[in-house]
Parts: sequence; structure tokens; C-alpha cells
Amino acid sequence: MILTVIGGGSSQWMKSLMRDVYLLDCVDGGEIRLVDPVSDNVEAVARMLRHFNEVRDKSFRITVKADRREALVGTDFVMTTFSPGSMDAFYNDLEIPIKYGIRIPVSMTVGPPGVSAALRTVPVAYEIVEDMEELCPGAWLLNVTNPMSTVTRAMNLAARTVRVIGLCH
Repeated sequence: MILTVIGGGSSQWMKSLMRDVYLLDCVDGGEIRLVDPVSDNVEAVARMLRHFNEVRDKSFRITVKADRREALVGTDFVMTTFSPGSMDAFYNDLEIPIKYGIRIPVSMTVGPPGVSAALRTVPVAYEIVEDMEELCPGAWLLNVTNPMSTVTRAMNLAARTVRVIGLCH
């Protein structure tokens, strides 16, 4: 089993998402490939997963890949938890509407913050599925990227053989 995580250096999501993977008794080994442009973060996550291997007596091979396409080759499952533009863009998604009196009390998946996030995220999500169709057709894509419903819809529009599921962790 090969799991590729796009956004694998996510300081917010990786601990809980990977904890869930490591708690699956039916999966004991394989490879977890981490893809993220922030090398310090992704290396920290790789160290955490190696520690999870020891704690849970698992044998996952943990690799860090700089190139998304290289990481997707032969992958069985892809998990996405990425944010184009990083925290600066996320901050603007939330703060610019507040400047004009628009406050969203729950999350950034609706209203102006959701539209702003979708405009910068959907094109990347679509490209990921196009890459998957070429490099790992038939793989499962587990999307955690927000705005989750919009991004998952875009991924499904691009999918022919890739099976897409949106997860709100």
C-alpha cells in the first residue's frame, strides 16, 4: 500500500490524520510519501511518522518527495491537505471580508472567505486529479483540503478513474 500525502508538512492536520492511519490494525506496512514545499515542516512530520512506527510497531517506509508527480507514480491512496499561498493567503481569506463588515462565525467554507479560498485552491486540486489519472489511475483520493465540498466537487469533475472522497476530519 502506497499513501501519498500532498500537503504532508501540514502542522495543523498531519498529527491527527496520520494517527488515524496508524490506528488501523488491518494496515501494517507499505510506504507513506510526503509532498510539501516547506521542507522544514515536512521533515518534522517524517520524523513524527518514524516515531509512530516505533510506538505502533508498524513498518511504513516514510519518504519525502519534492516533486508531486514523482510521488504519485504507483500510488494507491492520495490524501490532500494543502493550501496554495500558505498562511498569508488564508489570513487574507478571513481578514479582508472582516474589513468590510462580513464575519463568518463557523468556518471558511462559505461566503466570501470560502469563495476566495476556492478560487486559489480549485485549480490546483483539478491539476492533482489530472496528474493522478496519468500516474496512478484508479487510486483513491481522500480530500481534506478546504473548502472541502468545493474542492471535492472540482476533483470529481476532473476524475475519470480516480475515486474521490471528501473528508471533514
